[in-house]
Amino acid sequence: MEIVEKTNRGRCLVASRDICRGELVETSHCILVTSEEYLQHCKFTVFENYLYKCASGNLLLPLGAGCLFNHSETPNIDYKIDEGSRIIRYFAAKDIHAHEEMVIYYGANLWFQQEEASENLEPSSEEDSDHMPFKNFES
Repeated sequence: MEIVEKTNRGRCLVASRDICRGELVETSHCILVTSEEYLQHCKFTVFENYLYKCASGNLLLPLGAGCLFNHSETPNIDYKIDEGSRIIRYFAAKDIHAHEEMVIYYGANLWFQQEEASENLEPSSEEDSDHMPFKNFES
């Protein structure tokens, strides 16, 4: 994958080659943020927008490309959280063509104005988080 700048999207991850559905595209090691640390140090900061909520209530901050996936109502990337290993794995949710942007679904409670047209396609995974921008996908 490559990082590119797009006028209306900022930094984006695009496929550098065709990718098949189900293929692992990124493994991001993460920093564990406990729920207490979140409330004391991360809430209402820029870091809040990059945290993934775990089923335990703790959060993970992905390192590397994991924090560069943009949002889409029709994502082509799905992910699974492994809190114990402090890893998030990103998989192709469908076939992705070379130079196509790779996007995930942040959840229903967006903190920004969405520019793309919504097709009302919901991902087939767990319910949205109450206050965090990303969905929970525990493995």
